[in-house]
Amino acid sequence: MVFILGGITVILISFFFIKIKIKDEELIISVIYNVFKINIFKITKIRIGETMWSGFHKCGTATGGLIVFSKNKNDLYITPENQDEFLEELLKINSHIVIEDVRK
Repeated sequence: MVFILGGITVILISFFFIKIKIKDEELIISVIYNVFKINIFKITKIRIGETMWSGFHKCGTATGGLIVFSKNKNDLYITPENQDEFLEELLKINSHIVIEDVRK
C-alpha cells in the first residue's frame, strides 16, 4: 500500500512541478530539483508531434510533445506549455537545430 501511495505521489508531483527552462545556453528540466541539463549547442534535432512513449528520458506529461535529439545520444521527451515559443527561443540560440514535424 505504501508503494502505491508513493508512486501516486511521485506521479502527481512530476505532473504539477515539471519545469522546462532555457537559461543562458542550457536547456534545464527540473522536477523540484534539476533532472536533466543539456547545452543547447549539443542539440541536433527536435521532432514535433511525438507520443510520450518516445525518447530516452521522459519529462513530458502529455502526448504531442517534442523529442530533443543531441550529440550525446540521450533523447529527451518534453511537453513545453507553448511549443512555438519554446522552439523559437532555442533557434535564437542555436539556429542549426533541425526541426522535424511528424504530426498527421
